[in-house]
Amino acid sequence: MGRMPSTIGLIFVTLVASLLGGPCRGQDPAPEEVYAWKSIDYNWLAPEDRQIAIDNGNYIPENNALIGVKVWGSYAYVNVARWLPGVPSTLNIVPSFPMEELPLSTPLSPFPSWEMQKEGNCSAIQYIQGMEIDSRGRMWALDVGRRYFFTSNPDNSCPPKLLLLDLDKGGILLHTFVFPEDVVSYDKSFLNDLVVHEGIGTDWYAYITDAKGTSGAIVVYSLSQDKAWRIEDEKSMKAEEGNASEATIGGRMAKLTANIDGIALTPKDEDNPQVFYSPLGSFHLYSIPTSVLQNPPSDPMEIRSSITDWGNRTSQGDGMMMDSFGNLYFGLLGEDGFAKWPAEARTNSTLSEAVVTKDPVRLQWVDGFGFDNAKRELWLVSNRLQNIQAKDVNLKEINYRLFRIHTATKSYQYNRYSS
Repeated sequence: MGRMPSTIGLIFVTLVASLLGGPCRGQDPAPEEVYAWKSIDYNWLAPEDRQIAIDNGNYIPENNALIGVKVWGSYAYVNVARWLPGVPSTLNIVPSFPMEELPLSTPLSPFPSWEMQKEGNCSAIQYIQGMEIDSRGRMWALDVGRRYFFTSNPDNSCPPKLLLLDLDKGGILLHTFVFPEDVVSYDKSFLNDLVVHEGIGTDWYAYITDAKGTSGAIVVYSLSQDKAWRIEDEKSMKAEEGNASEATIGGRMAKLTANIDGIALTPKDEDNPQVFYSPLGSFHLYSIPTSVLQNPPSDPMEIRSSITDWGNRTSQGDGMMMDSFGNLYFGLLGEDGFAKWPAEARTNSTLSEAVVTKDPVRLQWVDGFGFDNAKRELWLVSNRLQNIQAKDVNLKEINYRLFRIHTATKSYQYNRYSS
């Protein structure tokens, strides 16, 4: 039986507020549901491998949470968190141009291979939490190293590292950088998300959020120097207390105590580039110039004085991403939806968001974003993480979804009018 059209049964609330900010201003179209899973499953090497993995505890379906998506060529690259045991593969692919005969719940294929997913082998991939694909087709994959830290016995046996993979050559490993422990703690860190800043030659940077520690931090990695450093600011990077520390999502109260989480970068051709960020437990949105991140002053107060507080969103958010026109997309956890801050509104001193879509069923906990630059589409994940947090995932309901929406723009890594 072929796939049912993904628009059937979708109920969306779409508000018009000059949303697009790109070449075709006006109302954003409703997101198209591309994939939907009750539980995440995989393309196993042999039919019996699945049952063997279940029997020995290496595959526990309810512990597999889809958290992010990026698109390159014919594939959507998706990552599955290893917060809990029983996750056989953390970095995976599914077709980005799904054929009609593919089911909505297409199994994931481990990438680059099953062998590279081996837990406990610190030369392999342990847990990909964040990833980005640059304009050259290189994936910058953030391997947390730590696993199972949603349990009382986290595994800290492998260090955190940044991997560069060549996607046009099947995921060949180009470079590995292991973070030194004085920059990223090996037992208390949570490297969460990243953006990639294109430079000249090898002068590229990755800006990475670390949601753990006393106040969280932005970790900066320089490819040309093959070196990393850490920048902290308690006022803007630490999770807030009170109302910001929780939200009702899908009727369930979720704890939002993580520090700096989502991160976005202004477009390639924008003057005075800025990194935007927010703690998970915060309504505020902040930004800091990349010039400060690349050459941080020794005085913490100088760092603080360079940070802009853009004001409050209507709800806390997890992932965020900016497009080539400077429109910022971010989730609204307490609103079961996601919003856009149009580029032209950024000339004002305070945040003014426009809700793109709400759906109390399908958009519970909007998480990662990614662009299909060839088709000028924004992809996003919703994953009901409030249920993972409560360790109460109902496998009879759809829990994980991939959507795409035509924005007529590319990601922040491209010029505004690039072909």
